[in-house]
Parts: sequence; C-alpha cells; structure tokens
Amino acid sequence: MRMNLYFVCTTKFNSSPSFLLELLTRLTKLIRDFCGTLSEEIVRRNFTLIYEILNEAMDFGYVQNTSTNLLRPFIHNEAVIVETASLPSALLSKLPAEKKTQPSTAANKPVISMTAKNEIFVDLLERISVLFGDNGEVLHSELDGSIQMKSFLSGNPELRLGLNEDLAVGRGDQHSPGALVLDDCNFHQCVRLDEFDANRVIVINPIPIGEFTVMNYRVMQDFRIPFRFIAYIDEVASHKLEILIKVRAEIPEERYAGNVQLRLPLPPCTTGVLMELSPGATDQEREYRESDKTVFWTIKRFNGGHEWQMLVKASLDSPVSPFVRKQVGPVSLDFEIPMYSCSNINVRFLHITESSKTYNPNRWVRCLTQANSYECRLG
Repeated sequence: MRMNLYFVCTTKFNSSPSFLLELLTRLTKLIRDFCGTLSEEIVRRNFTLIYEILNEAMDFGYVQNTSTNLLRPFIHNEAVIVETASLPSALLSKLPAEKKTQPSTAANKPVISMTAKNEIFVDLLERISVLFGDNGEVLHSELDGSIQMKSFLSGNPELRLGLNEDLAVGRGDQHSPGALVLDDCNFHQCVRLDEFDANRVIVINPIPIGEFTVMNYRVMQDFRIPFRFIAYIDEVASHKLEILIKVRAEIPEERYAGNVQLRLPLPPCTTGVLMELSPGATDQEREYRESDKTVFWTIKRFNGGHEWQMLVKASLDSPVSPFVRKQVGPVSLDFEIPMYSCSNINVRFLHITESSKTYNPNRWVRCLTQANSYECRLG
C-alpha cells in the first residue's frame, strides 16, 4: 500500500513473492516519476498515462523494463498536475520563504514536464523506532535512514556527494572517539564507492532520471532521541483511573516538531473521560473518541527544550483490576521534525560536474526526521 492506495497483481504461475513485491514497488516508482507524485486523484486524472506506463513496462504479462531512463523516450502522454499541498510532507513548506529555500512540493513534478528545470532534489530522511519502559528508560531504539534523490538533470553529469568525514560503518572495528558509526548501509547500483572508504564521498555516474534511493543506513544505538516521555497510571477509586503523561522535546531550542500527536488507548469498559492540559498550553487539542476508546493529544508546534503534560481521568463501569490496567496503553507518539537529523549525518557538499563550463544546475537539500514506532509502556 502506498499513499492509501492498494497495488495488486495476479499470476497464473508459482511466482516468487519477493519478485512480485519488487515489481509493484518499481511500478509505483514509475508512476511517481512520470506523474510527479502519487495519490488517488493523480491516478484518477492520469489514467491514460499510467496505462501507457504499464503497457511499456510489461508485454503480455512479462516484465520488459522498469527503468525511468529507458522508458522515458517511449512515454508520450503528459501528466495532469494536481496540487499536493495537503500531503503529509507539506510540513516543510512552512519553512521561511527565502531565495535559497523551496517548498517541499517543489519536487512533485513529472520527469516529462515543460516546467521542469535543470535541478536535483536530495532528501535525507530518518525514521525512528523507540520503546520506553514505564519509568522512562529506553528499552529499544533503532534509526532507519535513507538518502533519496529526484533528478531532473540534463546531459550526462557526474555527481559527488560528501558525507561526514568521521563516518564509520560497522561496530566490530575500532573507531576514533566521537565517530558517527552506522551499523550497516547499502547503496544504489549506480553508486561508485572508489572514494567512499577514504573520503566518505559518494560518486554517481550516470545519474538516473527521476526518483531513486542513493543510500540506506541503520543505527541501533548512540543517536539523539528527539522526545522522552513518561506515563504514570494511578488508581484513585474502585472505578476510576488517572493517567499522567509528560513529554519533553530533547531537540535544540531553535528546532521544532510539527504534526505531533499522542495516542492513548483506554479499556473497553471506559464510560467517561476528562482531560487536563498544562497551564499555558497553546495550539494544543485533546479529543476522546468513544468509538475507539482512545485519547488523542495533538500539538501543532512542539518547540525544542519544552515540556508538556496531560492528565487523563477515566471512569469505568467495572472495578479496576490488573487485567483492566493492562488494557491501558501503550502510549504512542507521531511527529515530524524538519531540517534535523538524529543520527547527526549530514551532506558536506554536493558537486555536479559536466564538460560544459556553463552547466550550473540548481541543487536542493532537505532533511526530515519522522516517528516510525515511538511507544511508552504503562506500569
């Protein structure tokens, strides 16, 4: 499933599930490349173009080609552009509009477009999974990151991407103190690693057209946890529970998190809920959904270094028991932090060289950290 759309394929033969999943993944990438982005409205308004893509990529059910570069000369329909400001990544469009800043939707355009400039977009994306105990201690932490690019470059240039000089891969070897250690990583097939071991420079030549992932990496420990939160549960009466949740942003004060939403499931026997926020809380909303027996706490902008809390008072129609207490939680947190990397990995430089001296494409780099699975257990 991609963007709330299901992509399904059928086969008469005993095909490999991994092959079919890879095929569907590549087909969704082709649609994004030629349509600009992916949504239900995009599919509806670009049905003819998507049919042409499938017709060129497959022949009588047999896969022929899934490369954007090779399919581009055979695709003749132009994409119908659809506004994408409502997409989740539109959070970055709230950054200050300066000459050297583009909204996050700037890359949402097809590779075949009259408005496409000679430019390339680089995204540093990190997804964090953290599990806290009932005392706030970190029980498990994992960071999955990727460097993605979307290229609209003309000609046949060479791209050089410089990462942290103190970057190290693998924890089995001895590393210098303070080094940024990745547990493992992998690269796109077009990447040349001649200079990576010595200078941490990734060389790409030729550069694929459209969207592709340059590098995937994973960090299992020693990264900055952006949020810490503790949840207490207290039995105040035979049919009443109080849950106190405290959340603190450990990111620098000049940074902020957007789309922050905390979710607290309550027992099915819950009959009523009262919620109290911290004094002085602004741009915060709380909601109890009776159908889901779940409390939602939304903070539009969570500034670094700040701490907020919420007290939930739940009334039950059955006595509090160990079984009922186990039905409370776990507390989960969703967030997006623009222009912030928890692993501290960063792009030192992005050089694009071509034989022509007048070749000067636009280069855009952005960073986004998101929650993948961010939970806290209740005691």
